[in-house]
Amino acid sequence: MTERQRSLILLAVVIIGCVAIVRANDSVPFQLVLLVVFLARVLLGTYRAREGRNALSQILATLRSQDRAGRQAILERIPSPRLRGYLEEVLRSDGSEAREGDVEQFPYPRSMQRRWVRSYWLATIAGAAALLWAALAAKATAFWRLIAIVSGVSAVASAWWSSKQQRALASVIEITPFRLTERAADGTSRTLLFNRYLELHNEPSKQRAILTAGGPDGAILLDYRRMAFNRLASLVMQYGGFRPDEPEAEPSGEGR
Repeated sequence: MTERQRSLILLAVVIIGCVAIVRANDSVPFQLVLLVVFLARVLLGTYRAREGRNALSQILATLRSQDRAGRQAILERIPSPRLRGYLEEVLRSDGSEAREGDVEQFPYPRSMQRRWVRSYWLATIAGAAALLWAALAAKATAFWRLIAIVSGVSAVASAWWSSKQQRALASVIEITPFRLTERAADGTSRTLLFNRYLELHNEPSKQRAILTAGGPDGAILLDYRRMAFNRLASLVMQYGGFRPDEPEAEPSGEGR
């Protein structure tokens, strides 16, 4: 079920509830009817705002997948100066792909990293507060102390997961005509050489492609969310020989 369908069903339920209340009791206060109508308007406004955010997210995803020239070409076709300025500001804060000689680097958008940093600190603070309360509250009952401990442990686990995601998003894909390397934030790296047997598998449902040497060992994920992903995929297919002489083609699920 789509977001639009869920919102329409919820709106219909509110309207039906309003009608049912009025029919069940003719003396229903007029203020109650106004309250239900107000809630319906709030739900409709929330749906429209969410629809706008989703559309904006799709535009940003499209822009991020392009290289610099592609992003600029799309921005120039946006008629609204206000929207164009906002998108340009977001993209500036996200960073971009980099090139030095025949070496090209493809990071994740910085905004994604910042989101997980905020999540980490919020979860850490919440977890620490809950555990401290459970340990120091003198008059807390055993039930509430247990609730605080479970909440604190859950928050700490969430902080650990956020930290893990933050480290993953700090990685960079580096590609040359001879190799593809994934460099982690801690300095470790994994490399696949293009002169070896390689397989490229596309997984649109998971928003990623996988480049592998024919087995689970050494597989490198090519996340659709990386900056200039279209350029990255094009280079992988060109240098890996998956679809020679077609640099603008989309990733293929075929191995070579």
